[in-house]
Amino acid sequence: MQIDDIIIKYINGGHVTEQEAAYLQQWRVSSEAHERLFQELNNEDLLKKELQILMQFDSNKAWNELREKRTTPVARLRTNVIKWMAAASLLLLAAVGGYVLFSNRNGVTPKTITHSEIKAGTEGAILTLADGSKISLDTIKSGVIALQGGVTAKLVNGALVYEGATDQVVYNTITTPKGRQMKVRLPDGSMVWLNAASSIHFPTAFPSSARKVAMTGEVYFEVAKEQNAPFIVSVNDMTEVEVLGTYFNVNAYPDEQYTKTTLLEGSVKVGWQGGRFLKIRPGQQAQMNHDNIARAQNNIEIRSLDQEEIENVVAWKNGYFDFDNSSFVEIMRQLERWYDIQVIYENGIPKVELTGNMTRDVTLNDLMEGLEKLGVHSRLEGRKLIISKQP
Repeated sequence: MQIDDIIIKYINGGHVTEQEAAYLQQWRVSSEAHERLFQELNNEDLLKKELQILMQFDSNKAWNELREKRTTPVARLRTNVIKWMAAASLLLLAAVGGYVLFSNRNGVTPKTITHSEIKAGTEGAILTLADGSKISLDTIKSGVIALQGGVTAKLVNGALVYEGATDQVVYNTITTPKGRQMKVRLPDGSMVWLNAASSIHFPTAFPSSARKVAMTGEVYFEVAKEQNAPFIVSVNDMTEVEVLGTYFNVNAYPDEQYTKTTLLEGSVKVGWQGGRFLKIRPGQQAQMNHDNIARAQNNIEIRSLDQEEIENVVAWKNGYFDFDNSSFVEIMRQLERWYDIQVIYENGIPKVELTGNMTRDVTLNDLMEGLEKLGVHSRLEGRKLIISKQP
């Protein structure tokens, strides 16, 4: 007997047997957290508010979609593997007291997992100044960080902001280790968001002719428009993106096969350094294979994305993971960077499909409990997450 099935049936107004009602009542009175969570799941206004926060959707649209999905038979709901923190079947929208339920097609009973807590990533970065000195931004919430030739770098509500002007050309580098992300306002007013394990290298004041930065990892850009000063992004010293003013995301992690530039608004040109450049339009993604053959042949693949795929690309910047259209291995690589862990497959890669969304503040322990219910066993050895398949 699964408590999630009973809760879904109860909320949907389905027939609950006497045995199920007794089991539900026993579960509710077993802890204050269970009862509080049960009450929250019956509060439509609260759920609409949580959906708006968690999913970054219009609350009315999200609630209407949720209502439609709640009428879906339980058997069909169980084919969705993860719908966590905004689940189609309301599989407990929040992890209360570490109690997390997943949609589960195999009916595997979760086991108790005891191990040290690994928390989700958070805001923070390392600022490297022109003289090579390094400043950790992890614990600083606000205030002036550095004054460099008339330019001030300061933290404002967790974002690093550059203000002022100078004729000196000095460079700073922002680096986010694994488990960190950072928002930065560049000297020209452009906004950038750095995902975990990323960096951006830039001058503290841009010259009037061109604005050039260099990046690694994954960075989302909202470039301030300056008609006579193109904004050029050097990616891993291999490819370049050139814009005037636009919104776009660049994913260029070395452990991924492709560098992917996704355009949300405006117009950009993408190409290999020293090679040809192609223009992409909003809703398109340029994919460039990291191998030397593709680079030598100047190969660039242009894909058109639908709205759901675009939301998937920028989910990290909006505070959640979007697992749709991603393989198990791709998802694990995202988690490695965010939780600062190493994933090891003990006896092969599990054939499990993960779909849906998950907020990025979920602890690794809760994630492991959810995987356990899907039949994916895991254990922690230090910061190594050992994955094993169902025996």
